[in-house]
Amino acid sequence: MAKKKQNDRKTLVIATIIFLIIGLSIFLIFYTLSKPEEKTKVYHFSYENQPYIGKEDAPVQIVEFADFKCPVCAKWEDVYFPLLKEEFIDTGKVKFVFMNFPILGADSYTAAAAGEAIYHQNEQAFWTFYSAIYKKQGEENEEWATPEFLVELAKRNVPGVDYEKLKHDLEHKTYLSEIEQDAKQGEAASVPGTPTFFINGKKIDSIHYEDMKAAIEQELKAVDTPRG
Repeated sequence: MAKKKQNDRKTLVIATIIFLIIGLSIFLIFYTLSKPEEKTKVYHFSYENQPYIGKEDAPVQIVEFADFKCPVCAKWEDVYFPLLKEEFIDTGKVKFVFMNFPILGADSYTAAAAGEAIYHQNEQAFWTFYSAIYKKQGEENEEWATPEFLVELAKRNVPGVDYEKLKHDLEHKTYLSEIEQDAKQGEAASVPGTPTFFINGKKIDSIHYEDMKAAIEQELKAVDTPRG
């Protein structure tokens, strides 16, 4: 009799455990189905007076927040930017927009000011400067981006620019407000550091080309898919 009671007790315990497992599973299923899907936050930037390369009305817009003193930015420009340009910018699929996010020192602002001054003289010359300054980049912790260095850099590497005007604009901080506006946009979008990229307003957590390519192709697919 005692053995029978013991077996009955075991059966009851097992049945209770099974019931609880089934109940928990059903709860988790309904909770998952009823939980609102988390949407990726989309940021909206002002593109007025921003340097860009590519087709103006391209279906995918990439915004880069960068600091010309940033060594990772320089590496990205050297390794990945040519791939992006060849595969997506030159084919009309991507419009690539540059925004300043000077965080590494006072001369980060000076370097950004040179870029702005050159852009306002000659929009295409900005991209020559973009490449040249990264190739001639000094040490991250040293103050190397002086007005003298930047004017000389432009003279040697960036044609189509009035170098005296560039010098004047650097000395008088002509475009400081535009740099500050870029930085404010970055801060509003919670930019954590440089470089940071947004693809159609969505922050991408990787700077590697394959990850960016996958995100771009996803956006292109969304554009090509008709909405029912």
